[in-house]
Amino acid sequence: MARLLGRSKALELILLGKRLTAKEALEIGLIDKIFFAETFHQETMEFANQLAKKAPLAVQSILKGMITGIEKGIEEGLKVDRECSEMLAKTEDAAEGFMAFAQKREPVFKGR
Repeated sequence: MARLLGRSKALELILLGKRLTAKEALEIGLIDKIFFAETFHQETMEFANQLAKKAPLAVQSILKGMITGIEKGIEEGLKVDRECSEMLAKTEDAAEGFMAFAQKREPVFKGR
């Protein structure tokens, strides 16, 4: 939490056990979005559908690099990013992405 919010804000929340409203959590960057109950299912499905259109190997690599960087530091995270980039450049999905861009169409990724 200290990395995300800064030491003083994290300590304030943890030491005081302060409860935040959804609006406060959004304002300090603890959450990214607020959904109303009536639209929650629709909006989460839209997010899931957008994510499902992305290249699965790229998504996996982004998560791996981000998590490594957070847990082990920026140098290790950048190392993982470089390794993943080299691997991704050789995939069928990379070729599909370039071809789709050139043909001005949506790519169809297969996770290969």
